[in-house]
Amino acid sequence: MHILLCDDQQSLDKLDPTLTISGYTTIKCEDGISALREFLISEPELIITNLKLQYMDGLELTRRIRERSDAPIIGLSDTNHVDAKIEAFNAGVTDFLLKPVYEKELLSRVDACLLRLGKNVKPMTRYDDELLEIDFVKREVKVKGQKIDLTRTEYNLLSLLVKRNSQALSLEFLLANVWGREYDTFDLVKWHISNLRKKIRRISNDQNPIVTVRGYGYIYDNSLIVSSPSSYDVMSGYRNKAS
Repeated sequence: MHILLCDDQQSLDKLDPTLTISGYTTIKCEDGISALREFLISEPELIITNLKLQYMDGLELTRRIRERSDAPIIGLSDTNHVDAKIEAFNAGVTDFLLKPVYEKELLSRVDACLLRLGKNVKPMTRYDDELLEIDFVKREVKVKGQKIDLTRTEYNLLSLLVKRNSQALSLEFLLANVWGREYDTFDLVKWHISNLRKKIRRISNDQNPIVTVRGYGYIYDNSLIVSSPSSYDVMSGYRNKAS
């Protein structure tokens, strides 16, 4: 479950661990323009935004998102005045929270917003298939029952791919969500994916479901346990050996 979190750095430092420890994957921004760009790239399931942001305020951000999506939006404000609430709800927020935000209240509001859309409010804490076991709380990964050591970047990449199993993720999406928008080279993604594949292959007898989507990015497909990396033609759906 991906949450776009938009606020000043001090608030991000407080709110991000609360959501991450609870099993959510966060995408963090400090201004409205960056937040809108991240929303368009990442398509998060829920947005939490301060209604006062730099460059584009949270109200305008909410209006722009509402033109494209009905994803829940929780607006954060340092004023509890009724006019501020009315303005926020008219802009399209789903819920309104007064700052400072308390951990338990934030999590309960997130759960309530997702329930209204009929979404599973329990974030993924574990994943397992015939090859991999991942404990997202402990940040532990096992291949064929054997624990492997991953760098923070490798773990974050694998987590993104697994949590969106069978969904092709673009190089741009992976770069933005693992490194941040200040990075602009896809070679970072390719190099770390290569290292990640090597670590998995050492234990799995060359089986690896991280598949290259030609001209696009990568997909984790647990129905495709193969003996070597493959390419996936996103246009025709045809899989063949990577060159």
